[in-house]
Amino acid sequence: MPPKKIKTKIQTNASGGGTLASKGKAEQDVEVEDEDEIDVELGRHGKHGSTSVPTDVYTTSENETPEQIIQARGYQLQEKLGAGAFATVFKAIKLTEQFVTACKVIEIKRKKKRRLNDLKHELYVLEKARHEHIIKLYEHFIIDEKVYIFMEFAAGGTLSEYVRKKGPLRESRAKRWFREIASAIQYMHSKGISHRDLKLGNILLNEHKQCKVTDFGLSRVSYKKDKGVLYCTSYCGTEPYMAPEILKKDEEGRRLYDPLIADIWALGVCLYAMINKAYPFNPEDKEIMITNQLQRKWKFVKKQRQKLSEEVKDLIRHLLEPEVKARITFHGIMAHPWLNTETNDEDKEDRLDEKKSEKKVDEKKTDAKKL
Repeated sequence: MPPKKIKTKIQTNASGGGTLASKGKAEQDVEVEDEDEIDVELGRHGKHGSTSVPTDVYTTSENETPEQIIQARGYQLQEKLGAGAFATVFKAIKLTEQFVTACKVIEIKRKKKRRLNDLKHELYVLEKARHEHIIKLYEHFIIDEKVYIFMEFAAGGTLSEYVRKKGPLRESRAKRWFREIASAIQYMHSKGISHRDLKLGNILLNEHKQCKVTDFGLSRVSYKKDKGVLYCTSYCGTEPYMAPEILKKDEEGRRLYDPLIADIWALGVCLYAMINKAYPFNPEDKEIMITNQLQRKWKFVKKQRQKLSEEVKDLIRHLLEPEVKARITFHGIMAHPWLNTETNDEDKEDRLDEKKSEKKVDEKKTDAKKL
């Protein structure tokens, strides 16, 4: 019988920044009430002029389980990969094609209104954003007040975990990954969408060691043709990656900023962190952090300083420009000499990684066929 469906921690270092440590208070997402919201409906079509995310909604009947509905949709949940306050992530198999996916299960009832709104925005962005370096959404549906989101599975973990484990990246590898991340954010901006929480912890690595930008809960439509830039007033993101215009209010106590330009700053922090295994600014004291940002008071980690090219140093200086109007644009980023020169010192290591990943993919396909 077919299921019933209703359509409806940071450590200081000598340079004054902060080294990448296990996720602590400074790396937690923060957000306050925002004024620039758009109307996003989940589970039904929104009102005229709203942004809708149509979702199939199921209710289990007597003697029916959510697992049966999930299998009827062509999936099978496997082991748990991780869990948070409101969501659990499972490994899953797409039964018809026999490939591995990730499934995020979110309890709607336990989510506060603000977090539920973030979920709606995340689904909206995933529906709209189709790019090789943005995590792919396969489908989503609701069963008994739980949202099941099936997405591309990234076996390599987060870029933050990789840097903590491996240490500062070689410049050539950082260049390849930064190019992938920047291309994904540039694509989002071309769609008028800002990320607003770009950080190494929100960048995944797949089995081919390719970057996949993820976690769009704080993302918003930030540009419309008929209105232009939709400025933000919210204090949101992750503090070590926040631009000074987010952290600091003006003389009248107001906060108003362009989130698209703030994403550029976050890209700069990502690049710095990849090649230093540290943050450019220590977030433990916010006032000092803001002062150092505005005075361009930062430097590269001593052990890395002599290893890095002048080109990458120059790009980071332009990305971490506190004057909003002077900060580099995507046109400048993609045309920068550092991104347009190739280095071969990591070709051998990359080839070995690719061979290992191809072997793992073949093994996973074999395992999936045995199920």
